[in-house]
Amino acid sequence: MSVKLDLFAKWATRGGEYSYAKFWKEGILNKVMISAIYARERSTNLRELMEADKNVIIFLDSGGFTVLRKNLVLNPIDILRFQEQSGANIASTLDYPISPQMSYKEKIERTKMTIKNAIMMLKLKQRDDLKLYASIHAWDLKSAKIIAKKLSNYEFDGYAVGSLIPIRGNYSKITEIICGIKNSLRGKNVHCFGFSGIDGIFMAALLGIN
Repeated sequence: MSVKLDLFAKWATRGGEYSYAKFWKEGILNKVMISAIYARERSTNLRELMEADKNVIIFLDSGGFTVLRKNLVLNPIDILRFQEQSGANIASTLDYPISPQMSYKEKIERTKMTIKNAIMMLKLKQRDDLKLYASIHAWDLKSAKIIAKKLSNYEFDGYAVGSLIPIRGNYSKITEIICGIKNSLRGKNVHCFGFSGIDGIFMAALLGIN
């Protein structure tokens, strides 16, 4: 049995910026992901920055992990307008990641803000051809089902699951969260942030995610 995965190369990390221009010119790679916060500091035209033609699929996330790490306060509509103007094909809604160290109360508060942003950004999106993925952050099977069920009432183009990096060694917990989301969103596109390396790609194949 063969499994087809949609894998996105990450344009930049805290270790530096990596240009993939030579890869798309040679037809080796045509999908890339970049943080909206990182991108806003460099250019409003991502295709020019990346030397990417229309055949390259650009996934522009909201920069939620940077928000958590740097304790930033961002306006979801400002992020949305940048995502729309950037030339990206796919964008994720402004999110507030969680970690195992957070209290239950803080997880709930951050999750509510993430859901609120997702719904607001969907309603105010102006660019019809921009695919908008709702960000999801869950910490167990129950929260995964509740969040996914609530978001399933809206016409998102897909869903992006975050907060997996802090639990990347806990494969049973990751499986529980992803299966809870996928079972509540049958037939929908589900992307997971932070999956990398052989073990991450193997899990993506098993769970049927991007």
